Amino acid sequence: MLAGSCGTRLTKACCFMANPKRIRALLEMADEDLAGAKILLGSSIRLARYHVQQGAEKAVKALLEFRGVNPGREHRFEILSEMLPKDDPWRARVQSLSRLSPAATSLRYPTAEGRVLPPPARSAVDAELDLAAKLVADVRKAVGVPAPAAVDGQERARKDAVAKQIVAIAKSRKLDVPSNVEEKLVIYADEKDLLGMLNDVKTATSFREMLDARSIVLPAYDDD
Repeated sequence: MLAGSCGTRLTKACCFMANPKRIRALLEMADEDLAGAKILLGSSIRLARYHVQQGAEKAVKALLEFRGVNPGREHRFEILSEMLPKDDPWRARVQSLSRLSPAATSLRYPTAEGRVLPPPARSAVDAELDLAAKLVADVRKAVGVPAPAAVDGQERARKDAVAKQIVAIAKSRKLDVPSNVEEKLVIYADEKDLLGMLNDVKTATSFREMLDARSIVLPAYDDD
């Protein structure tokens, strides 16, 4: 059972009950960030490193939320680490990721003088990518969420068909349908929830509220 408890923190992180679906979604999105980083290594080291940082950040936030801590929109690993108890072995590991923090903050924009800071060497980002992949795998073990099994062709086809019906009904009822939502539903919602949404959408007044009611987190609605 995923439930967290909070002791004394060195930050203003909020305590809350863990949401298993959100934790799973954070880890799925972390995998997606790292897959994107691998592709981007051939064209932009800067963007690749940003996605390495994002993958690691989502894994750390999945761990924190599993522990019952709401990390909010904090990106700095040195601050995220302080949300864990001093005697927690994960604290030092999260702190060691602090060198990635600038990839999500200062290195994303030019300086006040208009100078673009150079990205690190390709070899350094390769090593960071391996480090982040190991982090995601270890967090999955710590929170009890195994890597997703490959979706077979028949299940994919069924989910595609249901997602198309959901979106078609939502659009016919003039709900606030996000872009590219069909593909995202297939990836981030399980088949049982999609079938439930097929009924929900007939009376729903908001697409976002319909997702929230089933604790389905799509990238377009990520708060990080």
